[in-house]
Amino acid sequence: MGVNIIKFNKDLNDLISRMKKRIRLSMVIETDILYGGGTEKTILAYNKYIDRDEFDIRIFDTNIIDRKRLSIDEVRGIYNLSGTEKIIFPGILNNLLVDRKKGLSSQRRSISKDLYLIYSIVLKFFSLHIFNRKKLKKLMESDVIYVLSDYQIFYLVIPIRIFSGKRIKFIFGTHNYLPIERRFLNRIENKFIGKFIDAIHYTSPAIFNLSSIKRESDFIVPSGVDTQKFRPLEKKGDRIKFLFVGRLVEYKGIRELLEAWSLFPKRDDSELHIVGTGEMEHLVRDYVSRVNGIVYHGFVSEEELPSIYGECDILVFPTYGIRHDEYFGLVVIEALSSGEYVILGEGMRGVFDYFEREGVLEYTSTSPEDIKNRMLNSYMNIGKLRERVLGMRDYIVKNYDWKNIAKQFSENVKKILKN
Repeated sequence: MGVNIIKFNKDLNDLISRMKKRIRLSMVIETDILYGGGTEKTILAYNKYIDRDEFDIRIFDTNIIDRKRLSIDEVRGIYNLSGTEKIIFPGILNNLLVDRKKGLSSQRRSISKDLYLIYSIVLKFFSLHIFNRKKLKKLMESDVIYVLSDYQIFYLVIPIRIFSGKRIKFIFGTHNYLPIERRFLNRIENKFIGKFIDAIHYTSPAIFNLSSIKRESDFIVPSGVDTQKFRPLEKKGDRIKFLFVGRLVEYKGIRELLEAWSLFPKRDDSELHIVGTGEMEHLVRDYVSRVNGIVYHGFVSEEELPSIYGECDILVFPTYGIRHDEYFGLVVIEALSSGEYVILGEGMRGVFDYFEREGVLEYTSTSPEDIKNRMLNSYMNIGKLRERVLGMRDYIVKNYDWKNIAKQFSENVKKILKN
């Protein structure tokens, strides 16, 4: 009995000791985590794979959402997230973002981006600091706060920097905003980012090179993929299957892809699979009704998605790219991990150039004719291309598996805390 008590006390003391040493990392997004876009999935992956013996992680999300692409069961079962700290923003702000026809993903607003920026910051500042004070207090207990929006610099980072008694480290993730100067207010935003942010997390050397802010504390760690789930599968049938995965919005290149498919001469023995929802869903359904070979899946669950990747041969993702706020593209890594060749919009040039040199990815313009020609060439050479992609499997696992990516990210966070 006495031995058991001694062992229990030792285990308890070890647990308390580990908890005291853990880094309190808070990750703050501007949407509901159930929105399930690339940003949300990236944060969920970090939550799942970062070592909990070293980090105490909290995710702060909001009530802003137009459509839930993830279920609570998926968030709990797949990503091991039991809950979030919910910041509640006023309904008027949610209504401005959530247009029934355009949704959160639309880049078109009824007011200019600069005006919306100012209006949004003011509303969010008062909402956070008056109506969400308990959440703010929890946030200020952090050692490190990871933010992802230029808006957060003004209503969250600067106030905490000024009024907090402790020295909290701030990391800015370039998932939704890159410090380049496209508009007048970008210059102001970037100056504040440089002054109040301790480190910027870039997802590729190309993104880093484009940025107007480059410091020793900044670091490059790509987003990753669960290589156990996204893996090559045995192909069913003889039909070559092309795939598009993404929100159905203008800048993802879905219109150009559909036009390219209508020109594609091998539709009778191939298929174009489309996964996603968004403001251009009506256009997809229109093409389905009059052009053969299109399989529209709409929204699919996290459990279903890997099998769709694995059963297809070629990902076609003609996104407009970096200049339209597409800074990485999780779908590219998911496709390569699943054994698919990739045709990618040239607006992403620089991000995945290594894979282009290895012959498992090529860039395309947004011209439907160019997209069609590249699809046809890959169709004619699918055997050789598939063999090349499968040969890259070990490289993908080593350099892009979420477990390894989380370790890289964690080491950079610890390094920032020491400085």
